[in-house]
Amino acid sequence: MRTLETDFGQYKKQRVVKYTLENQSGTRISVLNFAGIWQEFSVLEKGQRRQLLLQGDRIKDYINNDLYLNRVIARTAGRIDQARFVLKQKLIQTLPNEEANSLHGGPKGFAQQFFNVTVNQEQGQIILKKTLSETDDSFPGTLELTVSYTLTENNQVIVSFLGRQSKADGVFNPTLHAYFNLGQSDDILDHSLLINSQKHLQLNAAKIPTGRLVDNQGPFDLPNTRT
Repeated sequence: MRTLETDFGQYKKQRVVKYTLENQSGTRISVLNFAGIWQEFSVLEKGQRRQLLLQGDRIKDYINNDLYLNRVIARTAGRIDQARFVLKQKLIQTLPNEEANSLHGGPKGFAQQFFNVTVNQEQGQIILKKTLSETDDSFPGTLELTVSYTLTENNQVIVSFLGRQSKADGVFNPTLHAYFNLGQSDDILDHSLLINSQKHLQLNAAKIPTGRLVDNQGPFDLPNTRT
């Protein structure tokens, strides 16, 4: 497994570093130390390199939009209504960052942080670590987050999350906000998507989950609609 470490600019007066793994087939992944951004996933096809992610070549391509493009999302993905929730009969108030709501861990969540990064060449892993306390991001307790990107010689990419909570009960519902493009065009209108599910979580007009599961229909009828 080949490894490479390169500069990717600066953000908030800190150095942004790109860490790259490449296997014997030429499949390559790159991850940034800021926000754990998955910057590259590319393969060789008939000698030509093809990118499988929507990606940019400068840090400003990732910060000058509100897409959370390819970022690590934690402590919790999605929106929290009015930035508050009840945990063990206690009302928890967090910081809002989308009008009155909290989105993707709030304005000081892991998606806004620099990570400590190590590379395990033998295992083909890029490992990111970061700890946030309640005073950092307003979520209860202290969370130690470890995110591992693994590239195998079989061209698999495995992303795993490990959270260790201390000092208070908390929440942990992470994700990787990756944008894929497996086709030849700039958009994904020629893609087919099939999801084996008969229901989906209902959202209100503000895209807040209502807690109800509703039958798939229209654009959500993904077991039957390939668009």
